Amino acid sequence: MFKSFIAVAAACLLQAALTINSLLGNETLAAATAEAQERLGVSIDRPKLK
Repeated sequence: MFKSFIAVAAACLLQAALTINSLLGNETLAAATAEAQERLGVSIDRPKLK
């Protein structure tokens, strides 16, 4: 059960980083989020307003 909390926290952090990066356009942050997604084996999109 604890592992699922870590996975949810990681997904939330990635979404936050993707959102911040869309505002800043920081190459280092983009590379870090891409690496994190690769290591986790997931593809996470940043949240979008509807």
